[in-house]
Amino acid sequence: SVTVEAMNCAVLLLGATPFTPSEYDVRIKAFTGLATPMYSNVINITISAYTTDNPKLWIPGGYQNASGYGADWTHATAAQLSASGFGKVDFEGYVNFEGTGAKYKYSTQANWDGSNYGAGADSGKISTTGGDIDAPTAGYYRVEVDTEKLTQKLTKTVWGIVGSSTPAGWPDSDATTVDNDSMMTYDKATKTWTVTIPLTVGAIKFRANKAWDINYGDTGADGILEAGGSDIAIAAAGNYTITLDFSKPREYTYTLKKN
Repeated sequence: SVTVEAMNCAVLLLGATPFTPSEYDVRIKAFTGLATPMYSNVINITISAYTTDNPKLWIPGGYQNASGYGADWTHATAAQLSASGFGKVDFEGYVNFEGTGAKYKYSTQANWDGSNYGAGADSGKISTTGGDIDAPTAGYYRVEVDTEKLTQKLTKTVWGIVGSSTPAGWPDSDATTVDNDSMMTYDKATKTWTVTIPLTVGAIKFRANKAWDINYGDTGADGILEAGGSDIAIAAAGNYTITLDFSKPREYTYTLKKN
């Protein structure tokens, strides 16, 4: 017997595009021991492969070369967004925009063959018929897109760490101006944020813009970040290089290296 899963894996290995009907020539090979194999007649079948991976959006545009994403308007190296799950339409990811006067679009495939989204009626909207979208002012942005509601939201971010392990400790709950964050530096070549800092025994978290609206911790202590997750324990005092990596949408990670 041949399962649907086995057939699906076979055509994916042959380069099938998920959810796109493709034709294949198939025959059956029968053999026993060292006898000469026998083959059936060739028949033609049509298969639409499937995937349970989270849907992606590619962001090709004129910002890419200046921002560390390869050649401009090249899907293969463009920044990406990921949906929250299979079949979902809410996309999220982080994108570095540099340069001036650049434009971009969203694509559902790593080419122009799928659905493509351009500018909508205003900066918070996108459209399947709109022209290129104006890139925002230079900076590192959290990008959120809903392809059902046809909306986009770009939030400019700078990243730092806070916590009992840091020199400044946790910010007071009512403090709005006290600078408790140890700020990180972005490297467009590695697409990571880093900081080297002395830490004491305690805990840290990552947060954007010196506020708690966007923050990440590590629930499970596995190196994978979760929005609003648990405090990250620092078990030994010392000088650390901390790296924050948002380059894979919805698969955000960090590393702690004691120097």
